[in-house]
Amino acid sequence: MEKHDRASRKHRTSIPQATKQWFLIWCGPTATPDESQPPTPDLRRDKHLAKIETIAKLRQFGLSDEQIAESLGLTLEEVKQVDSEG
Repeated sequence: MEKHDRASRKHRTSIPQATKQWFLIWCGPTATPDESQPPTPDLRRDKHLAKIETIAKLRQFGLSDEQIAESLGLTLEEVKQVDSEG
């Protein structure tokens, strides 16, 4: 049983730091943002870059555009648009 716990713990902690950063940029901070303030240009740019990087990474894992759109809550057109940008 200890071997299984160690293996599952190792699996949980093996998420690359870059993936964690993409997730945080994509999902935003855990604190509730002030919705009365418009997003800054830097925040919009960072979220856009994170979206492009996330889509590219999911494609590397072999996901289809349809699977990516569904998993990220995007339209298929938004995912396909990343092809034309990258």
